[in-house]
Amino acid sequence: MNDSELAAKRQELRKSYRSLMICGKALIIFGAWTALRVILTMLLGDHNLQSFVKKNVLAAEAADADLMNAVVLFLFVVVLIICLISFLINYIAGHGAYVEGKTRKKGTVYIIVTILLLLLTGFGIADVFLEDEAENEPPAAVVQETQEEPAEDEDDRNFMTDSGSLLMDLTQLFLCADILYSVYKARKLNKELGEEAI
Repeated sequence: MNDSELAAKRQELRKSYRSLMICGKALIIFGAWTALRVILTMLLGDHNLQSFVKKNVLAAEAADADLMNAVVLFLFVVVLIICLISFLINYIAGHGAYVEGKTRKKGTVYIIVTILLLLLTGFGIADVFLEDEAENEPPAAVVQETQEEPAEDEDDRNFMTDSGSLLMDLTQLFLCADILYSVYKARKLNKELGEEAI
């Protein structure tokens, strides 16, 4: 290997490590933002937890205020735990990538977690598209004429929410794919360069 090839490979290696650091940080921030967004939507959104409980879990006229508050609190704790687990998964993947990018110390756990996150995100995106296709198909049963059509502004809001969620999922998918590609490339170049890797 001549000097120019060696220099090019070293530069490519540095670029891969820099990409690991950037994507690792972005994945941690992204996980924190997603968890925070879910919690804020649950507390302050149009379809917040309290209105969900009133509408779906308990009959409004039969609902005891204490019982309803207990159900809301229980559901809030459950969703909070799920958000923390989701953030932890993002944190493990992002922190591992950042550490390998900065210190060159190889890790295995974060790669497994990143692959898991990539698959879960990919299935989530596929589910959104399959759900859209199912909604576009004509219904099997005849819809009653008395059924009210959803308001246009609600449709617009749902479209914006779905588009935002899809964009976030695609971003997360890209970050995970970039981490996996960068770690593969960095380790391959490391082998080629031997102990001289920078």
